[in-house]
Amino acid sequence: MKILTLSIVFGLLLSCSRNYSTASKGASKIITPEKVQNKIQDMDLPGRLSDNWPILTDDLDYSGLRLAIDRQIKAFVRRPLLGKLSIGGDTFPLNHIEKSLLRFSSLLKELETCLKINFSCRESFELSLKSEFNIYDIGGEEKAHFTAYYSPTFEAKKEPSPEFNTAIYQYPSSRELRAKTRNQIIFDGALEGHGLELFWIKDPFDLYLLQVEGGGRVQLSGESEFHFISYAGTNKKAHRFISRYMRERGYINDSSVKSQRAFLKDNPDTWREIYNYNPNYVFFSETKSEPLGLEDIPLTENRSMAQDRSIYVRKGLLSFVVAKRPIQTGNGEIELRPYSRFYIDQDTGGAIRGQARADLYFGFGKSAELAANHLNLKGQLYFLLLKK
Repeated sequence: MKILTLSIVFGLLLSCSRNYSTASKGASKIITPEKVQNKIQDMDLPGRLSDNWPILTDDLDYSGLRLAIDRQIKAFVRRPLLGKLSIGGDTFPLNHIEKSLLRFSSLLKELETCLKINFSCRESFELSLKSEFNIYDIGGEEKAHFTAYYSPTFEAKKEPSPEFNTAIYQYPSSRELRAKTRNQIIFDGALEGHGLELFWIKDPFDLYLLQVEGGGRVQLSGESEFHFISYAGTNKKAHRFISRYMRERGYINDSSVKSQRAFLKDNPDTWREIYNYNPNYVFFSETKSEPLGLEDIPLTENRSMAQDRSIYVRKGLLSFVVAKRPIQTGNGEIELRPYSRFYIDQDTGGAIRGQARADLYFGFGKSAELAANHLNLKGQLYFLLLKK
C-alpha cells in the first residue's frame, strides 16, 4: 500500500480539485442548477465495450445508492431524456439511461431482500448484471482521473456579532450588485443593507472554503439541526486559488488548508491583498436537502459524482469506480487503500474537464474532508447500460 506524507498530499490540495468543485478544488462549481425547458440533446460518449468485467464489490451498504437513484428518477420526471446516446459503437435512445437505472434499482432490491436471509446473493446479482447489462470502460489503459469534493460544516448565526462577522449572501437580483468583487463585498460592505444575508460565519477563509466546495451546511448556535446551503451563482469574475498566490509570495510552503488558515490568522493585515487575487464571489441559497447538483438533484454522499458537462450533457449515468481512497492512520499518515463503488453522475464543475475525469462526492464530516483534500489519482471508471 502506498503511503503519502502529509507534505506531499497537501501540496496537491486546491491545485487540482473541482468546485473550484461543486466539486471542490478542481471542480469549481460555476454552473447553476438546471431550470430549462425540455429539449432534444444527443450525447456521444467515450467508452469501449468491454468483456472484462471488474469484480463488482461495493464497500458500502446500498441505502445511499438507492437514494441517489430515486433522486435521479425524480429529476427525469421534471426533465425527460430526449435524444440519443452513442457509446462504444452502440446507439440508444437517451432515455435508455433511465431504463438502465430502473432495472438496476430492481436488481438491487432483489439483492437486498436476498441478503436478509442468504449471504451468497452477490454472485447472483453480478451474474444478472453481466447478463442484462453492457459495461463500457472509460479511459482504458490510460485510466480515469479522480479527485473528490465534500460539503463543509460551519457554525453560524442569523445575526452578526464580533465573532460571527462574515456574511453568506444570497444571489442579488440587481446586476450591479452581482458584479461586485470579493474585496468589495467582504471588506467594503458592498452588499450591506440589501437584506441578502443568509447566515453569518466566523471569517472570510471559512467563506472561501465554502465557495470552493460549492455548497455545505451550517449549524446555528444552540440548535441541533443543520441548514443546507447550495450554490446559486457567481459574480462571474475570474476564480484563482489564493494558495497559489500565497506560495508565490512565500507566505506558505505548501498549499494545505492548515497552512493557509494559520498564516491568515496571524496576518490579518494581508487579507485584502491575498483575497484580491481571487475576485470571484459565490452566492448561495438555503435548501431543504443536501447541496444541489445539476438539474436540481440533491447530491448523495458517497454516491454522486461530477463530470464534464460539455461531454456528459445529461446526468444519471450508472457508473462503477475502482480506485483508492485516503485513510488517516493512527500515526497521522495518509494511506491510500483500494476500494470500489457504484456512483451516479449527477453534477459538474468548472475544473472537471475531459472524457475520463470525475470528481467524487464524499458528503459531510472529517472523512469526507480528508478525501476532498487528498484524493487525486488514476483508476478505472466504467458505465453500465442495459443491453438492447
